[in-house]
Amino acid sequence: MVGCWVVCRLLIGVFSSGVVCGELLPTLLGVLCEVARCDPFLSGRCHGDGWGLAVVVGSELVIYRSGRAIWCDSVFSEVVESLPRFLRYWSSPVYLLAHVRRRGSRQPAGSLYAHPYVYGCCRGVVALIHNGSVDKGCLVRDLGLDPSVESYVTDSEVLGLLLCRCLESRSDVVSAVRDFVAASLKYVKTALNLGIVIHGGGTKVFAVHYVNRDTCSREERVRYYRLYSLRYRGGLVVVSSSFLEKEPRLRDSAEVRELEEGVYMYSVESGEVSEFYWGIG
Repeated sequence: MVGCWVVCRLLIGVFSSGVVCGELLPTLLGVLCEVARCDPFLSGRCHGDGWGLAVVVGSELVIYRSGRAIWCDSVFSEVVESLPRFLRYWSSPVYLLAHVRRRGSRQPAGSLYAHPYVYGCCRGVVALIHNGSVDKGCLVRDLGLDPSVESYVTDSEVLGLLLCRCLESRSDVVSAVRDFVAASLKYVKTALNLGIVIHGGGTKVFAVHYVNRDTCSREERVRYYRLYSLRYRGGLVVVSSSFLEKEPRLRDSAEVRELEEGVYMYSVESGEVSEFYWGIG
């Protein structure tokens, strides 16, 4: 089933406060680790080529990336234990991206290539996680980059450069993300599943879901790339399909919904997570 297509797993979280995030985080990260160790949709194969996370709370932005498998990295257990204790003192919203990587056969390895990718631009700091594959060579050429960079960057990293170009050319973040997603579609080989945090002048979080059925027509692949939202009291997370397959009990305490293809923007209003959606394709 795996073939040459890129198989990563992602988690996007928006929480009304550090207390809410701290209560949910150990369970969610625990399932992410178990999915990475043994993905039920990959016949038990693993996502062992690195992991990372980005956490925004107040004005603080914390980034961690590792080239080690998440279950082999001692920092992971420290994060699960200490991060909830840190967050419980914050009454402000918390935004989270987390990712485990299984690299393609021709993709570089190491901590430099673990997600999230982080960029500085006119809008502040941008963090991006990606599941799927895009045409890296074509994107490098269209962005006017030196062709030699193709050998030492990933397709996801170049995709983030396109996002930054759009952010710098538009007067508002929402229009820039719209332009970015529209421009990205022609490069998609399998899927464009993205988590984006833009931190600066007010934090914005986006989830993007798109599957190219021309090159990813088999039902098992379409099912693999599905995303689900889990809504809790004061929190919402978007997860890859493997989460619910690995741990069905995640459904017990949340309102679960399969995401339609499109772009979702999340914010916290009056202690609850609000959602704005627009379609793509």
